[in-house]
Amino acid sequence: MHLAPIQMMNRNVWGPHPVRTQQVPRFEEVCVMKQNVRKMYEEVREMPAKVQALKDERARELELFKKNPQEIKNEKGNYSANVTVI
Repeated sequence: MHLAPIQMMNRNVWGPHPVRTQQVPRFEEVCVMKQNVRKMYEEVREMPAKVQALKDERARELELFKKNPQEIKNEKGNYSANVTVI
């Protein structure tokens, strides 16, 4: 609750004070919050590299899949096991 200077002068000092809905965080809590924020920033910075690694992995898997159908056609037997592994 914000009081203008005149209201502050007219207010009874011993009267009811506005209730604070949120307490000020302690120093330890602030340090923990800062550490969490730093970890999140690190994760965000690492994300493009992880995404690129996943794209490369998927491209390799796709190349293997493109090569495997010819091998599967040449083999005889149960081919579903080979496809599910890929």
